[in-house]
Amino acid sequence: MTYILTDAALQIDFSISNRGQQALPYSLGGHWGFALEDNIENYALQFDKPVALNREVLDGAYISGPRSWPTVTHIVVPII
Repeated sequence: MTYILTDAALQIDFSISNRGQQALPYSLGGHWGFALEDNIENYALQFDKPVALNREVLDGAYISGPRSWPTVTHIVVPII
């Protein structure tokens, strides 16, 4: 995990390597908290390019199957 802090943004990069011969299921979760100076409605997530957001649904301790959200066609997404 790499953090890059600039005047206007916090960039967080993840890198996962599978050095084995078999599939390596993995999951990443980020639950960051920030002290906001204004109402949350005034903040948004900004991506470098349009992205497809995917999610996995847990059934107890097991993943029950992938679910897809529509591709985000805007690179700025309101938080709420």
